[in-house]
Amino acid sequence: MQMLGALGRLFLGAVPTVLIFLLLHFYLRAVLYRPLRRTLEERHRRSAGLIKAARVRLGEAEGLLAQIESKLRAARLEGYRRVAERRQAALAERGGLLEEARHQAKAEVQAVVEQLGREAQAGREKIQAARQELAEEVLVRLLGHAAAASMSVPPGAGA
Repeated sequence: MQMLGALGRLFLGAVPTVLIFLLLHFYLRAVLYRPLRRTLEERHRRSAGLIKAARVRLGEAEGLLAQIESKLRAARLEGYRRVAERRQAALAERGGLLEEARHQAKAEVQAVVEQLGREAQAGREKIQAARQELAEEVLVRLLGHAAAASMSVPPGAGA
């Protein structure tokens, strides 16, 4: 019984502490926890709104980035196309210049061949004229010696 009495006194001594604890709990709940919870909820609501707005802006930025990348790809392709066109034009011009140079070289070779042909013909004609002259000179010398010999020998005396 003594124990029950001690337990009862202990319980009565703990009642004020429990009451103070309960009063402190309700006071803090009313004064601190509710405003803090409202502030956190408001902050969460605003954060969610900001996050949503940020996601929308991020989506817009990604869309703009995709457009820019698309335009950049198109510009690169256009640049490559222009370079290819200029290269083709340069190759065509080079081909034309080469063809023109070939024709010009062919014409020059043909002119040189014709010139050499004319010079060869002129050389042949000179050789023919020199041959004719030489033949006449040989005949004149042979006939000249023969005529001189026939004058010094009376006809019929040589037999």
